Amino acid sequence: MGNTAVALIKNKALKPGTVLLELIYVSEVVAPRSLQLGRYLPPAALRCLLDANGNDLSSRVSFNTLNDQLESVPRASANKFIQAQRDQLTPRINAGEEKITPRHAERVAEAQRRLAADTEEELARLTALQAVNPTVRDSELVALRSQREQGLAMLEKAALRLEAIRVLVAG
Repeated sequence: MGNTAVALIKNKALKPGTVLLELIYVSEVVAPRSLQLGRYLPPAALRCLLDANGNDLSSRVSFNTLNDQLESVPRASANKFIQAQRDQLTPRINAGEEKITPRHAERVAEAQRRLAADTEEELARLTALQAVNPTVRDSELVALRSQREQGLAMLEKAALRLEAIRVLVAG
């Protein structure tokens, strides 16, 4: 399960043995530096905290609040627990990705809107400038349109990457 950590959570509101699953995804686009897509879609961590019923608690429980309630678990015990729970955790991880995907899609759509608006504004500016200044070449307009199309195409390929999994066991 890759980059997985196990911790014991001390919280009286949780029944002992309850397993919470915290998933950290990175929402990012991989593109040539020349497109400067980091201006529109900088890499960002998206967090999902799932209870046993698949409810996302991340909006109610902050990362720092949760961190303050955790105790470490010996590596050998953590590995045994992960191996024993693998079949139960895998569907929950998939459910977490389904819950995080709409947030990623919103980020991508907003980045596409901003990129399109910025390039339209710049195209309008260059077109107006070209009308009064013959040194503005058609090739500049063509290059900007091409850059916009390439940028939008790359943003379409923006991806979610599961960066870390933290299994929290109430004790």
